[in-house]
Amino acid sequence: LKCDNVKIGPQTQKTNSKGVATFVISSTDAGTFKYTVEFTSINEYASQTLDINITYKKLTTTIIQSVPDTIQAYTDFTITATLGQKINDGTITIHIGNDKYTGTPIDGVFSKTITKEVYSVGTYSIYVEWSGDDTYQQLQTISKTVSIQKSNSSINFNLKNSTISLANQASTTITAS
Repeated sequence: LKCDNVKIGPQTQKTNSKGVATFVISSTDAGTFKYTVEFTSINEYASQTLDINITYKKLTTTIIQSVPDTIQAYTDFTITATLGQKINDGTITIHIGNDKYTGTPIDGVFSKTITKEVYSVGTYSIYVEWSGDDTYQQLQTISKTVSIQKSNSSINFNLKNSTISLANQASTTITAS
């Protein structure tokens, strides 16, 4: 048995009582490989050679992105991408608008905390992609629109001497925080 003209497996394999020879083959790479089987006759049967192409496809997995629906401006937020298997290979890229944040998954998970100063009030499209690896196909999530909203604010006044007599030309202090 040969794969892409390289001999694999045992040098010869005998047929069983039904005339069948069995070879166990495996591949760790995706792609199409040409296998050649040669039958060498020693009696009344003619020798034969057969070529067959076998295609190995990458496996599929899933990816889930965890993104808050709304975010308050000037607060940190975290985006997490989780693959369907505990994969420690490939690159996960988180896209926020035109920005990209990349990392390698650990046990199938990559998280990125975005600091509060990065994004101003507005609407942003967020999606996550994974480059794939030797075993699994690459993936991309569906884009999610996230709104970064104005943060709540409050004003407190501390007023000394709330009654001021203009005749006395008194002064007071107002502190706003």
